[in-house]
Amino acid sequence: MGTRERTDARAHAAAVRIAAELNARDAQANGGAERRRLRAAEASAADAAVLHALLTEFAVFEQDEMKRTAEELHGDMAAGWFGCVFLETPDGTPMGFTCYSIKYSTFHGPSLYMIDLFVREQFRSSQRGEGGSGGGHGKLLMQFNATLALDQDCARLDWHVDSWNDKGKAFYLAQGGVDTTQESWRIWRTGGGLKRFAAKM
Repeated sequence: MGTRERTDARAHAAAVRIAAELNARDAQANGGAERRRLRAAEASAADAAVLHALLTEFAVFEQDEMKRTAEELHGDMAAGWFGCVFLETPDGTPMGFTCYSIKYSTFHGPSLYMIDLFVREQFRSSQRGEGGSGGGHGKLLMQFNATLALDQDCARLDWHVDSWNDKGKAFYLAQGGVDTTQESWRIWRTGGGLKRFAAKM
């Protein structure tokens, strides 16, 4: 338990540092003007509420349902189940976010799992010609995850993409992502719920 807590604190401290470094680099590339910023979320009720609102919006996009409450997210963040980084405008308006966790493979060692990556519709590049800002926001969130993975000595960065999300697949392929659909292993889960499996013995 103590080891996990130390790892969580180390990953969060790295997320704060990496976000600041990427913000400085991004501003420099924009002639010194800040047009957006990454901010590592704290395990606070305020940040959990912001994340809950974004996840609710994301769930609509994913054709899914947001079942965790803001209070439950707060507890999950405090327990170290995942980390989160917000993408914001300079005045603090949420533009998007990414959530991550560190998982372990006995064959390959630790890897960073990108749980979610979401840019709100009005800030996506596809909206640039319709009044949106555009500008590689998803790429910046991907860059953050990859940099954090390297910093935490991870072997790789993993994520999932819905089968119907053609735009998402095209985006990740353009970033150098690899579709592992044809590999021999598949993800399984407990159909019928955990209690039924736990009662098998």
